[in-house]
Amino acid sequence: MNLQISNIFNKGPQQTQNNYQRQTNYLTSPKLLPLKQDTVSFSGGVPKSVDLLDLPSDKIIKICKKALKDKIEIGRGQEAIAYKIEDYPYYCIRQLKKLTAKGQTLGFDMKLNKYDKVNHVVAHLDSDTQLMRYIPGIPLKIMKHSDTESGIKVKQALQELVANNFPESSFKDAIKQVEEAKEKGIDFDRFGENLLVDPISQNLTCIDFSPNYHMAEYNPISFLYHAIDVDKTEHAPKILGKLAKAYAQRLLEVPVKKLNFDNLDTNLYARGFEGDPFNYFPDKTLLKETEAKLKELIAEKQNPTLHDNGFEYMVEMFKEFVDEKLINYIKPRQEFF
Repeated sequence: MNLQISNIFNKGPQQTQNNYQRQTNYLTSPKLLPLKQDTVSFSGGVPKSVDLLDLPSDKIIKICKKALKDKIEIGRGQEAIAYKIEDYPYYCIRQLKKLTAKGQTLGFDMKLNKYDKVNHVVAHLDSDTQLMRYIPGIPLKIMKHSDTESGIKVKQALQELVANNFPESSFKDAIKQVEEAKEKGIDFDRFGENLLVDPISQNLTCIDFSPNYHMAEYNPISFLYHAIDVDKTEHAPKILGKLAKAYAQRLLEVPVKKLNFDNLDTNLYARGFEGDPFNYFPDKTLLKETEAKLKELIAEKQNPTLHDNGFEYMVEMFKEFVDEKLINYIKPRQEFF
Protein backbone atom coordinates (compact mmCIF):
# COMPACT_ATOMS: atom_id res chain seq x y z
CA MET A 1 0.00 0.00 0.00
CA ASN A 2 2.10 2.92 1.30
CA LEU A 3 0.68 5.83 -0.66
CA GLN A 4 2.47 9.17 -0.84
CA ILE A 5 -0.20 11.66 0.03
CA SER A 6 -0.16 15.05 -1.64
CA ASN A 7 -2.90 16.62 0.44
CA ILE A 8 -2.99 14.84 3.80
CA PHE A 9 -3.42 17.95 5.90
CA ASN A 10 -6.64 18.94 4.14
CA LYS A 11 -9.12 16.97 6.15
CA GLY A 12 -12.28 15.48 4.71
CA PRO A 13 -15.77 16.59 5.73
CA GLN A 14 -17.08 15.61 9.12
CA GLN A 15 -20.75 15.10 9.85
CA THR A 16 -22.19 17.23 12.64
CA GLN A 17 -25.88 16.76 13.53
CA ASN A 18 -27.87 17.86 10.44
CA ASN A 19 -25.08 19.18 8.24
CA TYR A 20 -21.50 18.58 7.21
CA GLN A 21 -18.60 20.76 8.15
CA ARG A 22 -15.17 20.93 6.56
CA GLN A 23 -12.41 20.14 8.98
CA THR A 24 -9.45 22.31 9.75
CA ASN A 25 -6.54 22.54 7.33
CA TYR A 26 -3.81 21.86 9.89
CA LEU A 27 -0.83 22.52 7.70
CA THR A 28 -0.31 23.68 4.13
CA SER A 29 3.47 23.97 3.88
CA PRO A 30 4.60 22.40 0.58
CA LYS A 31 7.97 21.67 2.18
CA LEU A 32 6.38 18.76 4.05
CA LEU A 33 4.96 17.03 0.99
CA PRO A 34 4.61 14.39 -0.33
CA LEU A 35 3.85 12.07 2.54
CA LYS A 36 3.95 8.29 2.63
CA GLN A 37 1.00 6.43 4.07
CA ASP A 38 -1.78 4.02 3.19
CA THR A 39 -4.93 6.06 3.18
CA VAL A 40 -5.94 9.42 1.90
CA SER A 41 -7.41 12.68 3.11
CA PHE A 42 -8.96 15.36 0.97
CA SER A 43 -11.30 18.33 1.07
CA GLY A 44 -14.37 18.44 -1.10
CA GLY A 45 -17.99 19.40 -1.40
CA VAL A 46 -20.89 18.18 0.65
CA PRO A 47 -21.07 14.38 0.38
CA LYS A 48 -24.10 12.56 -0.92
CA SER A 49 -26.70 11.77 1.74
CA VAL A 50 -26.66 8.10 0.69
CA ASP A 51 -23.61 6.04 1.62
CA LEU A 52 -21.78 4.64 -1.39
CA LEU A 53 -22.15 1.07 -0.14
CA ASP A 54 -25.95 1.46 0.12
CA LEU A 55 -26.17 1.81 -3.66
CA PRO A 56 -26.72 -1.15 -6.01
CA SER A 57 -23.47 -2.76 -7.13
CA ASP A 58 -23.93 -1.67 -10.76
CA LYS A 59 -24.26 1.93 -9.62
CA ILE A 60 -21.14 1.62 -7.43
CA ILE A 61 -19.20 0.21 -10.39
CA LYS A 62 -20.36 3.11 -12.57
CA ILE A 63 -19.21 5.66 -9.95
CA CYS A 64 -15.85 3.90 -9.58
CA LYS A 65 -15.37 3.78 -13.36
CA LYS A 66 -15.93 7.53 -13.50
CA ALA A 67 -13.40 8.08 -10.70
CA LEU A 68 -10.83 6.02 -12.58
CA LYS A 69 -11.58 7.95 -15.76
CA ASP A 70 -11.35 11.35 -14.00
CA LYS A 71 -8.09 10.28 -12.31
CA ILE A 72 -8.24 12.92 -9.58
CA GLU A 73 -5.09 11.79 -7.85
CA ILE A 74 -4.95 12.17 -4.10
CA GLY A 75 -2.11 9.83 -3.27
CA ARG A 76 0.83 8.06 -4.83
CA GLY A 77 3.13 5.41 -3.44
CA GLN A 78 5.76 2.99 -4.62
CA GLU A 79 3.19 0.48 -5.85
CA ALA A 80 -0.14 2.24 -6.19
CA ILE A 81 -2.06 5.45 -6.82
CA ALA A 82 -5.15 6.61 -4.93
CA TYR A 83 -8.00 8.40 -6.67
CA LYS A 84 -10.77 10.54 -5.27
CA ILE A 85 -14.39 9.45 -5.68
CA GLU A 86 -16.38 12.59 -6.41
CA ASP A 87 -19.21 13.22 -3.91
CA TYR A 88 -18.21 10.22 -1.76
CA PRO A 89 -15.24 11.46 0.31
CA TYR A 90 -15.43 8.63 2.83
CA TYR A 91 -14.05 6.25 0.19
CA CYS A 92 -11.25 6.21 -2.34
CA ILE A 93 -9.86 3.91 -5.02
CA ARG A 94 -6.43 2.35 -4.86
CA GLN A 95 -4.97 1.06 -8.11
CA LEU A 96 -1.62 -0.55 -8.80
CA LYS A 97 0.77 1.39 -11.03
CA LYS A 98 1.73 -1.73 -12.97
CA LEU A 99 -1.62 -2.96 -14.18
CA THR A 100 -2.00 -6.69 -14.73
CA ALA A 101 -5.75 -6.63 -15.35
CA LYS A 102 -5.87 -4.53 -18.54
CA GLY A 103 -9.06 -5.24 -20.40
CA GLN A 104 -10.58 -6.87 -17.34
CA THR A 105 -14.20 -5.86 -16.70
CA LEU A 106 -14.57 -3.85 -13.52
CA GLY A 107 -16.59 -5.73 -10.91
CA PHE A 108 -17.55 -5.42 -7.26
CA ASP A 109 -16.38 -8.24 -5.00
CA MET A 110 -16.90 -7.84 -1.26
CA LYS A 111 -15.37 -11.21 -0.42
CA LEU A 112 -12.48 -10.01 1.69
CA ASN A 113 -9.71 -11.98 3.35
CA LYS A 114 -8.34 -11.22 6.80
CA TYR A 115 -5.60 -8.96 5.39
CA ASP A 116 -8.12 -6.87 3.45
CA LYS A 117 -10.30 -6.34 6.50
CA VAL A 118 -7.42 -5.25 8.71
CA ASN A 119 -6.15 -2.86 6.03
CA HIS A 120 -9.46 -1.01 5.51
CA VAL A 121 -10.29 -2.53 2.10
CA VAL A 122 -14.01 -2.39 1.30
CA ALA A 123 -14.17 -4.29 -1.98
CA HIS A 124 -12.10 -5.56 -4.90
CA LEU A 125 -12.95 -3.97 -8.26
CA ASP A 126 -10.46 -6.11 -10.16
CA SER A 127 -7.12 -7.77 -9.38
CA ASP A 128 -5.34 -4.38 -9.51
CA THR A 129 -7.99 -2.11 -8.01
CA GLN A 130 -9.56 -1.79 -4.57
CA LEU A 131 -12.27 0.34 -3.04
CA MET A 132 -10.96 1.56 0.30
CA ARG A 133 -12.36 3.39 3.27
CA TYR A 134 -11.05 6.88 3.92
CA ILE A 135 -9.25 7.12 7.29
CA PRO A 136 -8.88 10.70 8.62
CA GLY A 137 -5.68 11.70 10.32
CA ILE A 138 -2.12 12.96 10.11
CA PRO A 139 0.88 10.62 10.26
CA LEU A 140 3.09 11.05 13.29
CA LYS A 141 6.17 10.73 11.16
CA ILE A 142 6.48 12.53 7.86
CA MET A 143 8.57 10.50 5.45
CA LYS A 144 11.41 12.28 3.64
CA HIS A 145 10.84 15.33 5.82
CA SER A 146 11.12 13.87 9.32
CA ASP A 147 14.60 15.32 9.82
CA THR A 148 13.85 18.80 8.48
CA GLU A 149 13.06 21.66 10.84
CA SER A 150 9.43 21.77 9.69
CA GLY A 151 9.04 17.99 9.89
CA ILE A 152 10.39 17.86 13.44
CA LYS A 153 8.07 20.70 14.51
CA VAL A 154 5.01 18.93 13.11
CA LYS A 155 5.93 15.61 14.72
CA GLN A 156 6.57 17.17 18.12
CA ALA A 157 3.35 19.17 17.92
CA LEU A 158 1.43 15.98 17.26
CA GLN A 159 3.25 14.19 20.06
CA GLU A 160 2.31 17.00 22.43
CA LEU A 161 -1.32 16.77 21.31
CA VAL A 162 -1.39 12.99 21.81
CA ALA A 163 0.40 13.17 25.17
CA ASN A 164 -1.67 15.95 26.70
CA ASN A 165 -5.11 15.70 25.09
CA PHE A 166 -5.84 12.16 23.93
CA PRO A 167 -7.73 10.05 26.50
CA GLU A 168 -6.77 6.58 27.68
CA SER A 169 -9.53 5.15 25.48
CA SER A 170 -7.70 6.34 22.33
CA PHE A 171 -4.63 4.32 23.29
CA LYS A 172 -6.74 1.34 24.34
CA ASP A 173 -8.49 1.29 20.93
CA ALA A 174 -5.14 1.41 19.12
CA ILE A 175 -3.79 -1.46 21.27
CA LYS A 176 -6.97 -3.43 20.54
CA GLN A 177 -6.43 -2.91 16.81
CA VAL A 178 -2.84 -4.21 17.03
CA GLU A 179 -3.82 -7.14 19.27
CA GLU A 180 -6.78 -8.28 17.18
CA ALA A 181 -4.64 -8.24 14.03
CA LYS A 182 -1.96 -10.28 15.81
CA GLU A 183 -4.60 -12.80 16.82
CA LYS A 184 -5.17 -13.34 13.06
CA GLY A 185 -1.43 -13.75 12.46
CA ILE A 186 -0.97 -10.23 11.08
CA ASP A 187 1.51 -7.69 12.47
CA PHE A 188 1.36 -3.90 12.49
CA ASP A 189 4.20 -2.26 10.56
CA ARG A 190 5.29 -0.14 13.52
CA PHE A 191 6.48 3.06 11.83
CA GLY A 192 5.28 6.61 12.35
CA GLU A 193 3.95 7.00 8.82
CA ASN A 194 1.58 4.08 9.55
CA LEU A 195 -0.14 5.63 12.58
CA LEU A 196 -2.70 8.34 11.88
CA VAL A 197 -3.62 10.95 14.48
CA ASP A 198 -7.04 12.58 14.13
CA PRO A 199 -7.18 15.70 16.31
CA ILE A 200 -10.95 16.00 15.80
CA SER A 201 -12.07 12.55 16.94
CA GLN A 202 -8.92 11.90 19.02
CA ASN A 203 -8.50 8.57 17.26
CA LEU A 204 -5.20 6.76 16.74
CA THR A 205 -5.52 4.47 13.71
CA CYS A 206 -2.98 1.93 12.47
CA ILE A 207 -3.05 1.59 8.70
CA ASP A 208 -0.45 -0.93 7.51
CA PHE A 209 -0.62 -4.60 8.50
CA SER A 210 0.97 -7.60 6.86
CA PRO A 211 1.95 -11.21 7.63
CA ASN A 212 5.42 -10.23 6.41
CA TYR A 213 6.13 -8.04 9.45
CA HIS A 214 6.34 -10.88 11.98
CA MET A 215 8.80 -10.03 14.72
CA ALA A 216 9.95 -12.18 17.62
CA GLU A 217 9.64 -9.29 20.06
CA TYR A 218 5.91 -8.66 19.77
CA ASN A 219 4.67 -6.13 22.31
CA PRO A 220 1.73 -3.79 21.55
CA ILE A 221 3.04 -1.07 23.87
CA SER A 222 6.44 -1.10 22.18
CA PHE A 223 4.86 -1.21 18.71
CA LEU A 224 2.74 1.89 19.33
CA TYR A 225 5.46 3.74 21.24
CA HIS A 226 7.72 3.13 18.26
CA ALA A 227 5.01 4.31 15.83
CA ILE A 228 4.47 7.49 17.82
CA ASP A 229 8.19 7.94 17.18
CA VAL A 230 8.89 9.42 20.60
CA ASP A 231 12.41 10.80 20.66
CA LYS A 232 14.10 13.55 22.64
CA THR A 233 10.96 15.25 23.88
CA GLU A 234 9.43 15.85 27.26
CA HIS A 235 6.37 13.87 26.16
CA ALA A 236 7.98 10.42 26.37
CA PRO A 237 6.99 9.50 29.97
CA LYS A 238 3.39 10.66 29.51
CA ILE A 239 2.94 8.77 26.23
CA LEU A 240 4.42 5.60 27.72
CA GLY A 241 2.23 6.11 30.78
CA LYS A 242 -0.97 6.35 28.75
CA LEU A 243 -0.02 3.28 26.72
CA ALA A 244 0.78 1.33 29.89
CA LYS A 245 -2.50 2.30 31.58
CA ALA A 246 -4.46 1.41 28.44
CA TYR A 247 -2.80 -2.00 28.24
CA ALA A 248 -3.43 -2.63 31.94
CA GLN A 249 -7.11 -1.83 31.39
CA ARG A 250 -7.15 -4.26 28.47
CA LEU A 251 -5.68 -6.94 30.75
CA LEU A 252 -8.57 -6.31 33.11
CA GLU A 253 -11.30 -6.47 30.45
CA VAL A 254 -10.12 -9.15 27.99
CA PRO A 255 -9.90 -12.93 28.57
CA VAL A 256 -6.43 -14.48 28.67
CA LYS A 257 -6.95 -16.39 25.42
CA LYS A 258 -7.43 -13.09 23.54
CA LEU A 259 -4.22 -11.44 24.82
CA ASN A 260 -1.57 -13.06 22.59
CA PHE A 261 0.55 -14.08 25.58
CA ASP A 262 2.15 -16.88 23.56
CA ASN A 263 3.72 -14.27 21.27
CA LEU A 264 4.29 -11.53 23.83
CA ASP A 265 7.77 -10.27 24.65
CA THR A 266 7.36 -8.60 28.03
CA ASN A 267 10.55 -6.58 27.62
CA LEU A 268 9.80 -3.03 26.53
CA TYR A 269 13.43 -2.17 25.94
CA ALA A 270 15.72 -5.09 25.27
CA ARG A 271 16.38 -4.75 21.57
CA GLY A 272 19.11 -2.15 21.54
CA PHE A 273 18.79 -1.39 17.84
CA GLU A 274 19.67 2.05 16.57
CA GLY A 275 16.62 4.24 16.14
CA ASP A 276 14.56 2.59 18.89
CA PRO A 277 12.66 5.51 20.51
CA PHE A 278 13.28 3.93 23.93
CA ASN A 279 16.95 4.89 23.44
CA TYR A 280 15.87 8.45 24.17
CA PHE A 281 13.69 7.76 27.19
CA PRO A 282 14.77 10.28 29.85
CA ASP A 283 14.89 7.87 32.80
CA LYS A 284 16.00 4.29 32.08
CA THR A 285 15.56 3.28 35.73
CA LEU A 286 11.92 4.32 35.62
CA LEU A 287 11.51 2.51 32.30
CA LYS A 288 12.79 -0.72 33.85
CA GLU A 289 10.57 -0.25 36.92
CA THR A 290 7.52 0.21 34.69
CA GLU A 291 8.47 -2.87 32.68
CA ALA A 292 8.83 -4.94 35.87
CA LYS A 293 5.41 -3.90 37.18
CA LEU A 294 3.81 -4.72 33.82
CA LYS A 295 5.41 -8.17 33.95
CA GLU A 296 3.85 -8.70 37.38
CA LEU A 297 0.42 -7.77 36.03
CA ILE A 298 0.79 -10.09 33.05
CA ALA A 299 1.89 -12.97 35.29
CA GLU A 300 -1.02 -12.44 37.67
CA LYS A 301 -3.49 -12.22 34.78
CA GLN A 302 -2.47 -15.79 33.94
CA ASN A 303 -2.80 -16.95 37.57
CA PRO A 304 -5.97 -19.11 37.67
CA THR A 305 -6.26 -18.82 41.45
CA LEU A 306 -6.41 -15.02 41.51
CA HIS A 307 -9.88 -13.60 42.16
CA ASP A 308 -11.17 -10.94 39.74
CA ASN A 309 -11.39 -8.38 42.52
CA GLY A 310 -7.77 -9.02 43.43
CA PHE A 311 -6.62 -8.39 39.87
CA GLU A 312 -8.77 -5.28 39.59
CA TYR A 313 -7.05 -3.93 42.70
CA MET A 314 -3.63 -4.67 41.18
CA VAL A 315 -4.56 -2.78 38.01
CA GLU A 316 -5.68 0.22 40.05
CA MET A 317 -2.41 0.18 42.00
CA PHE A 318 -0.46 -0.01 38.73
CA LYS A 319 -2.38 2.97 37.34
CA GLU A 320 -1.63 4.97 40.47
CA PHE A 321 2.06 4.19 40.02
CA VAL A 322 1.87 5.31 36.36
CA ASP A 323 0.07 8.53 37.23
CA GLU A 324 2.64 9.41 39.88
CA LYS A 325 5.80 8.34 38.09
CA LEU A 326 5.07 8.73 34.37
CA ILE A 327 2.06 10.94 33.72
CA ASN A 328 3.30 13.52 36.25
CA TYR A 329 6.97 12.85 35.56
CA ILE A 330 9.42 15.48 36.78
CA LYS A 331 12.89 15.27 35.35
CA PRO A 332 15.48 14.87 38.14
CA ARG A 333 17.60 17.91 38.79
CA GLN A 334 21.17 17.73 37.68
CA GLU A 335 23.66 18.18 40.50
CA PHE A 336 26.78 20.18 39.86
CA PHE A 337 29.85 19.88 42.05
